[in-house]
Amino acid sequence: MKERLRSINNIPFLICLALLLLNDFYLKAQFHNGLTGKLSDFCGLFLFASFWSAFLPRKKPEVYFLTALIFVVWKSPYSQSLIDLFSRTFYTINRTVDITDLIALVILPIGFFYNPENTLKPKVNPLLVAAVSFFAFCATSVPDARQAFEQPQYILFKSGTIDFSDSVYPSVYQLYRLDS
Repeated sequence: MKERLRSINNIPFLICLALLLLNDFYLKAQFHNGLTGKLSDFCGLFLFASFWSAFLPRKKPEVYFLTALIFVVWKSPYSQSLIDLFSRTFYTINRTVDITDLIALVILPIGFFYNPENTLKPKVNPLLVAAVSFFAFCATSVPDARQAFEQPQYILFKSGTIDFSDSVYPSVYQLYRLDS
C-alpha cells in the first residue's frame, strides 16, 4: 500500500494539497469570491483523481472519467436530493451550484498525462499524505454557519432617529421606550 501511495508524494500534489487546505480553511472565509471557489475546484479535482489513481493504477482512465462525471453531477442541481439524504443520515454537507465551475475540468487531462516519477519527491510519509488528502476531500464541503434568534428580538434606536408613529411601519412591532 505504501508503495502505491508514493505516486502522490510529489511536489505538485503537495502544493495543491496545501493550497486546497489553505483555501478552504482561510481564504474562502476571508475573501469568499469566485477565485477562491475555482481554486478549490482545480486543486480538488487534481488531488482527487491523482489520489484514487494511486490506489487503482490499472484503472487510471476510469478514475479520471468517473471523477469528471461525478464532478459534473455534483455541480448540477440534480444532486441536491442525494446531498440532502446524506446530510440527514450521516454528515451535513453543502455545495454551491455554479455551472462555471466546470471550467476546472481542464485540470483532469493535465493530471492524467502528468508523470509524478519525473518530479522531486520530498521525504514525507505517503500514508500521512493520504490521510491529510482524505481529510481535505471531506473538509471542503462544510456548510455555512446558521444563526438563529429566539423571540422576542429587540432593536435599539437612538432617540429621534425613527418616528414609529407614522403609518408607514407595520403595526406588528411593539414599541418600548427605554428610559435611562
